[in-house]
Amino acid sequence: MGAKSRRKGKRGELEAAAEIRRVFRTEARRGRQYQGTDESPDVLTAIPQVHFEVKRVEALRLYEAMAQAVADAGENVPVVLHRANQ
Repeated sequence: MGAKSRRKGKRGELEAAAEIRRVFRTEARRGRQYQGTDESPDVLTAIPQVHFEVKRVEALRLYEAMAQAVADAGENVPVVLHRANQ
């Protein structure tokens, strides 16, 4: 993965965490920067048993995104958050 793609992913995760904090009034932060494993959610929250997967792409491949979220979520509920570029 290139640096540009990683930066876009980071921006998407930070934006998603900010929206989760705003909407749900709960703690939310990027997950990978703190835990760094592939199974880490993109956004860590105080919402129990929910796994957030963030996708910031122009054309979302919904089934692939959900498959990744389901695989990474384990026993948690998988949630995919998407926003198109621009």
